[in-house]
Amino acid sequence: MTLEQALSQKSLLLFDFDGVLADSEPLHRLAYNTVLAGWGHHVDADEYWQHWTSSGSGIEGEIDRKGLYHIDPGQVKREKRELFEDYCRCGRVPLFPETGSLLALLLDSPQWDIVIASNTPSNLVREVLRLGDAPVPDTIVGGEDLPPKPAPDIFLEAARRAAGRPSEALVVEDALKGVLAARAGGFQSLLVVTRLNRDLDIPADLTVEGLAGLLEQLHRLESSPDGIEVES
Repeated sequence: MTLEQALSQKSLLLFDFDGVLADSEPLHRLAYNTVLAGWGHHVDADEYWQHWTSSGSGIEGEIDRKGLYHIDPGQVKREKRELFEDYCRCGRVPLFPETGSLLALLLDSPQWDIVIASNTPSNLVREVLRLGDAPVPDTIVGGEDLPPKPAPDIFLEAARRAAGRPSEALVVEDALKGVLAARAGGFQSLLVVTRLNRDLDIPADLTVEGLAGLLEQLHRLESSPDGIEVES
């Protein structure tokens, strides 16, 4: 199945936020490294993209891989969270250039419903969108009260709030943990290929070259109200 066919069949799009709509992963890494400097440690970019951003092993995985058992993961996460919240609230977290246009198109369209489903707390997602002058969807499911990806709970809750079934939804992701969460929940997944994940092995059902590629496909379907023919 092609991306055009998938988009023409799905009525619900579930978007991850970090790395898909917001170019926030470098700021997550900056916050972690600022905290870890106090413990005499630094995470380089390639390791962070692979082990933290994509697989989701986080500080616990870093400690196990490097034998850094003097580090308190709970303290690191608390201090990092406070720093990243500050970045969000002072406008340091940028959106991708296409994010505003993409959300405006989807929120205006009768073809698709949209939910943002992210490990990031929903209040921070709203703040970053607002400060970036992007439309804010009515429904945002954050990770504050649910198990994080790769557990499927965030996507399942997003579909429930939109009154949709996994078979009716397409999950838009950039990371392995999100693709695995989609698979575990029975969702089809679309990987947005970016500079950070291009060289990683992420087994999504479909891929698209950046948000620009997705926006182009959506415009194409919007201009063809009857969609495209899908072979049975």
